[in-house]
Amino acid sequence: MGNDVTQVERMKRVELVFALLVSGATRQQIINYCSENFGVEEVTTDKYLKDARRYFAEQNQGTIEENRAWHIAHRKYMMTKAVKAKNMGLELSIAQDLAKIQGLYIDRIQLTLGGKEDEQKTIEARKLLEGSEFKVIEPEGDSEYGT
Repeated sequence: MGNDVTQVERMKRVELVFALLVSGATRQQIINYCSENFGVEEVTTDKYLKDARRYFAEQNQGTIEENRAWHIAHRKYMMTKAVKAKNMGLELSIAQDLAKIQGLYIDRIQLTLGGKEDEQKTIEARKLLEGSEFKVIEPEGDSEYGT
């Protein structure tokens, strides 16, 4: 096949390279894939990579909702891989990340209160789902800070 391909075939190859990029393949893995499956040299693969990155940039110029949908789809793809690999730690990490994207996961932060360093208290707060307000989580045994 080599370089003598139709525009349609070239786009299919670029989309495959794009899928490999999204799935986390390295440049060398993509070069090997293109060499084995398309019979092309590194320079041609680099052109496919350049087009795939341009395609990626175009795909990410959408609305926040479109970008969120893409990230959700990607996390679901990664979850499938983690389940097949029976990697429960990775599954949990992906599930948490997916929940964050969907606005279901509650972030925890630490707040340091007080002016002077020796008077400061560190407490935890949770970001509420509705907005950017924070609710104080009362530390055990310390009722000085309420909700």
